[in-house]
Amino acid sequence: DRPQPFSVLVIMNPHVECASGADTILGKYDTATSQGWVMDILNASRLRRFILQNAGGSVVVTADTALTDDTVVMLGASYSGNGLATGVVLYKNGASEADTDTTNTLGTSPITNSGAFTIGETNAGNSAFLHGDIGLVTLFDDDKTAEDFRRWAKLARML
Repeated sequence: DRPQPFSVLVIMNPHVECASGADTILGKYDTATSQGWVMDILNASRLRRFILQNAGGSVVVTADTALTDDTVVMLGASYSGNGLATGVVLYKNGASEADTDTTNTLGTSPITNSGAFTIGETNAGNSAFLHGDIGLVTLFDDDKTAEDFRRWAKLARML
């Protein structure tokens, strides 16, 4: 639901495959209802996005630093449940990332949907397949802190 906080963590190795569109890393997004959330990589810029969307609008937060292809990276995102871009924090290798809030109009509608949780694609099975490798995915039902992400990066030897 929109007010429910959650966090995600993924260790992956992205690869460039195409110059346009976006590759889905993971998400729970229903393309038929345009509701849910997704973490993806914009192919042209290699920037990572975190999107929350419902019938009332969307929140889109984009990392300011591009990912490096063929380099293992630990990515994370936490969402406070406040329905605003300020409630989303992006992490890379245990450190919070500078980001740009490109859309901030989520509203009060739920983001819940009947779509499956997916890794490396959307539920539509379209061309948004991830090009790369994923080694670990973890979901949490709360808003994890910067200290949590730093500790996990240290354990994974990303720091």
